[in-house]
Amino acid sequence: MGWLPRIVAATGAGILLLGFADDQARIDGAGASLLFWAGILLIVGPSTWRLASREPGRNERITIALVLGLSLYLAKVMVNPLAFSLPDEFTHWRTLNDILASGRLFTPNPLLAISAAYPGMEAATAAAKVSSGFDVFPLAMILMGAARAVTMLSLFLIAATISGSARVAGIASMIYTANVSFLPFDAMFSYESLALPLAFLAIWAVLSWHRHSGRSVLHGSLALGAIAATTVVHHLTALGLVAMLVTWAVLSLVRDRGAKPRWPIVVAAGWAVACTLVWFATAGGLAISYLEFVVLGGVDELFAVLRGTTAAKQLFQPRAGVSAPLPEVVAAYASVGLMLLALPFMLLHAVRHRRPPAIVLVLGLAALLYPASLALRFTVAGSETSQRASEFLFVALGILGADWLVGSRPSLWRPPNRVVLVPLLLVLFAGGLVSGDPPQGRLPGPYHVAAEQRSIEAEGVDTALWALRELDPNSYLIADRTNAKLLASIGGQYPVTSANSHLGTAYVMFAPIIGRSELDIIRRGAIHYVVVDLRLARDVPIYKYYFESAEPDGGQHTTPMPLASLQKFDGLPGVTRIYDSGDIIIYDVSQLVDVTP
Repeated sequence: MGWLPRIVAATGAGILLLGFADDQARIDGAGASLLFWAGILLIVGPSTWRLASREPGRNERITIALVLGLSLYLAKVMVNPLAFSLPDEFTHWRTLNDILASGRLFTPNPLLAISAAYPGMEAATAAAKVSSGFDVFPLAMILMGAARAVTMLSLFLIAATISGSARVAGIASMIYTANVSFLPFDAMFSYESLALPLAFLAIWAVLSWHRHSGRSVLHGSLALGAIAATTVVHHLTALGLVAMLVTWAVLSLVRDRGAKPRWPIVVAAGWAVACTLVWFATAGGLAISYLEFVVLGGVDELFAVLRGTTAAKQLFQPRAGVSAPLPEVVAAYASVGLMLLALPFMLLHAVRHRRPPAIVLVLGLAALLYPASLALRFTVAGSETSQRASEFLFVALGILGADWLVGSRPSLWRPPNRVVLVPLLLVLFAGGLVSGDPPQGRLPGPYHVAAEQRSIEAEGVDTALWALRELDPNSYLIADRTNAKLLASIGGQYPVTSANSHLGTAYVMFAPIIGRSELDIIRRGAIHYVVVDLRLARDVPIYKYYFESAEPDGGQHTTPMPLASLQKFDGLPGVTRIYDSGDIIIYDVSQLVDVTP
């Protein structure tokens, strides 16, 4: 039996083990984590071992990279193969439902306004549903699986084109899977999961267009089309692509004189700038304030930490009795340590013994941003930016790192053989997985308060389905973060928050009584219903907030919500209990504004 069938067999066994781990986690959790890591090792280990070998040809390496990427995508799907399970998926499901219901784009999304301004992924899914008649979920899973395949193939081709080595390209693809967003963040139904492969496809097409001296109409059309598509799918990816292409164009004009025509790179960069500016001016202007809050907020907090005016975020801090096992914490730190130790070697190797082309310098500049992205992990506001940055930076780290590790040019130092190399790569991968996906996010299990996918369960889904049947669409209501996502996506309702209405609705829920200020918020928000989940009084939130960041003690909760605050609506004049599932209660408060406190 050849190596490829063995890898496919090992991958299949690994996926089965992940399925057993999910089942065990649903029963009592005993041994589920061990089964999970055994499955991951079967998926990643043999593929990495073979990619590190000198023997495979180009086609076999491409196949292995595709098997690796798609099998890790299935690791996410196996957690819930029948329905959406990650919170961000419900956010984009709402945008998709709005498109299907109204037949138009840009309907305001109460969960995430920026989602409606970048509807490329949802529009494509809606078109597929209308034309095929299939349900949304299988179409979404097929689309994300195809996106993952394009990601792996594009990365391989980019690395092979730059390095001239299929072996380097295979290892670069493997290293990219170690970024903290690869699983499960970039495997879910989210606009970034589609934008990244489009951006990578654009980069490869520009490389090929340039390599053919601008004479390839196919590559030119593919490059410009992929750039335009990225622009309407995701704001941050579009800006990252613009930054990369513009830097490449400038360096190419300065350094690559006398080489092949540089105009394809310049045209691609100009086209990317034009597409982004046009979209910002017409539909995506909200991205400016959104990115200012997400990115600059983290940078400001980092400077405050460095000045000593703000405490640094504690990494791997246990919350609500859930903590990462010590071996996983060690792997996370070891992974970062390995990359930081390797960074000087890969950068020196990139510029040593030759005049590096502009694209290599661009990769080098991107790799230098990696330590800065790590610093943002010590801030609350910048943690998301740090995680998102890894999706882009690991393209550079993967290509430069692979060329240093297995490239044909001699280097200052590299692991002597794959017996040493493969374990190091596996530690790198395991650490990235641990850093990006905490224990409660990898496997199903019992309900936890404000624990993202671990808070999405049958009772909440049934409540949302009841709201879809019994309540008017887009009724204004107040709900905690989990029920808000379910009621907005499945139930078709409109949760009112400070983010979408500049009203502190969370303060209504935390207040011990309904006083004048609470009545004023209900009145100004035209609130019709209040959704109370009594389970919020059982524990502190795992993901910082019960409702949203604009809540009392947001991000700093040390005790559960007071039960009395949740029960204060019982017996109030003008308030009617219209639904009660045991834990989740819905009150009609439409008459409450007429009652004098």
